[in-house]
Amino acid sequence: MKWANILTITSILLNFPHLANGFAFTQINQIKTEIPNLNYYPLAQQIAQKIEEAEKFYHQGNEFYNQGNYQKAILAFTQAIKINPNYTEAYNNRGLAYFYQENYQKAIEDYTQAITIDSQFANAYNNRGLAYFYQENYQKAIENYTQAIAIDSQFANAYNNRGLAYFQQYEDEKAIEDYTQAIQLNPNYTDAYNNRGLVYHQQGNYQKAIEDYTQAIQLNPENLNAYYNRGLAYYKQKNYRKAIEDYTKTIHINPEDIEAYNYRGICHENLGDEYQEKGNKLKAEKYYRLAIFDYEKVLFMNPNHQSALNNREIAYEKLINI
Repeated sequence: MKWANILTITSILLNFPHLANGFAFTQINQIKTEIPNLNYYPLAQQIAQKIEEAEKFYHQGNEFYNQGNYQKAILAFTQAIKINPNYTEAYNNRGLAYFYQENYQKAIEDYTQAITIDSQFANAYNNRGLAYFYQENYQKAIENYTQAIAIDSQFANAYNNRGLAYFQQYEDEKAIEDYTQAIQLNPNYTDAYNNRGLVYHQQGNYQKAIEDYTQAIQLNPENLNAYYNRGLAYYKQKNYRKAIEDYTKTIHINPEDIEAYNYRGICHENLGDEYQEKGNKLKAEKYYRLAIFDYEKVLFMNPNHQSALNNREIAYEKLINI
């Protein structure tokens, strides 16, 4: 099953409503308001210039970050921090850059510094939770998401992320509660529907899982994870034709999805078995050949895929013995 990890997390990490009204910009306006003519106050003018310089590096860092150049983003944010050691957004965003370099410990250190400066910085708690999550420290992740929610009770992403952490700790009901809350706060939250579907799936409630995956697909017709997961649920219900439709859509979105090919092959093979039992050899042959085609696609991409190797051998034997 595929939970919406990077998709969800990316949407959270790029959610910076505070960027346009950052700390430095606010300070500049405050100084200009309190001291109308900075020309007569050299010290105040120097302070304003330093703040503007920090802001310049900060925006450069954001540009590099959005381009995916995380190392240059880190250097720019570091310059902003050197000029303004209390620049919370710079610490937070440098943490994001470290996060995408998979340097989770450095990311945690930066989020912690941002929180030390501003204890009400909900995004920093949420982001620190993500870093702990990727370190597989799920309890610490939950603590941080909970703190983010305590600061901002409307923080749908934090609810979704806490749900992911509860899911990893096999606390299914708590995960469902958090996903449901995230959906109530944001009815268009596709990842939360997909993730809640995974919990129902794990509980064996395939119909409820299918309903959630379907809702995720309706909200985003290109949601690869939801198609793949719904295919698995249909497969568990032995609704092989529906499963094949979903795996085919998954492959259309991502032609290199090995597991979608493998499971589609299994479904084709199972349909072949059904027709073989009914004595319809022509249909049985058709589906065994389709299964072999899918297994061959898997092995073309990964010659050592053990499941596909075994399945292909079995499908050939069935084809020969029709």
